[in-house]
Amino acid sequence: MIEPKNYNVSAIRDALRNLSVRENGDNHEYAKGLVVGMVATLCATHQLMYEEAISFVANLSPFDCHAKRIPAQMLAEFRDKIAAHTR
Repeated sequence: MIEPKNYNVSAIRDALRNLSVRENGDNHEYAKGLVVGMVATLCATHQLMYEEAISFVANLSPFDCHAKRIPAQMLAEFRDKIAAHTR
């Protein structure tokens, strides 16, 4: 897994808890925006390629992500993290 320098991985994991089926109620759009914002920030501040940034965020995500909380273009990277009952 890529480890961008100067990033607080525990803070990123904490924010990504919003992707879990146990968190955030039905506010799927908020969680999608969170993922897009993190990917964009990693690309802009750490010069990561788009695919590398998605992979980094997916690896730090909880193991029970709600499928509707992941942008459609990024679902393939999150496939192992999607809760089965939300697919």
